[in-house]
Amino acid sequence: MFLRKKAIVLGKESIGEIDLLVELLTEDGKLWGIAKGGQKSKKRFLNAFEDLNYIEVHLRKNTTALPIIEKVDILFIPESLRYDLKKYFFSSYLTELLSKVSFQDLPADYFWFVVKLVRFFDQYEFLKVLKPFVEIKLLSFLGWTPELKRCVRCGYLPKRVFYFSYVDGGITCYKCRKEEDEFLEKNVVDILRKLSKMPLDRNSLNELEKYFNVELKMFDRTKRLVENFLKLHCDIELSSAKHLFEELNHG
Repeated sequence: MFLRKKAIVLGKESIGEIDLLVELLTEDGKLWGIAKGGQKSKKRFLNAFEDLNYIEVHLRKNTTALPIIEKVDILFIPESLRYDLKKYFFSSYLTELLSKVSFQDLPADYFWFVVKLVRFFDQYEFLKVLKPFVEIKLLSFLGWTPELKRCVRCGYLPKRVFYFSYVDGGITCYKCRKEEDEFLEKNVVDILRKLSKMPLDRNSLNELEKYFNVELKMFDRTKRLVENFLKLHCDIELSSAKHLFEELNHG
């Protein structure tokens, strides 16, 4: 049985001396396939399995093992991440994130969001706002968007004083705050609300990027909060996050 699937490449590793195990993200979730002779074949698979390539794979189903990748059509290669250091670190972070998060309950829309995202950050100058933006979008697709309007404990709509509960999943009011809750500036709450509703749009992201370039403290607070919330609810640690953080600070 043969299948054709559009996919984003998340990684590859050697099997034996000539084969490759390739990890792919498709609209049906993650998929692993074996490229026979993939380590040495310069005709069938040349440059096909580089991270974040957008490809169409022709698969031969195998009832006793992983499917065999018979052929690959390259649909799009994000060339700029090969020579732009910030984009390279961001792509490493993105592939690790996509590889470690479970996609069992993610809708197909998220795959197409990732395809659009890869094209976007390849085409335009890198924006540091992309990191919290992508993370909060992933949380949204997973159904774990933090509650940013009402107190998660009493339903009250705070207007000036905000706290945040990682465990309860959103903002809390002054009366319901607990010792472990984190105080949030109103500006950070406004930014989080904007990020959660913002489309993948250059003008919208550029506007927020300009604000972050002036208000570096607000960027650090926003980035840290979204990152910690993602770690807690997805139960993951990302080694590439440290390198991306260092590169963003240098920028």
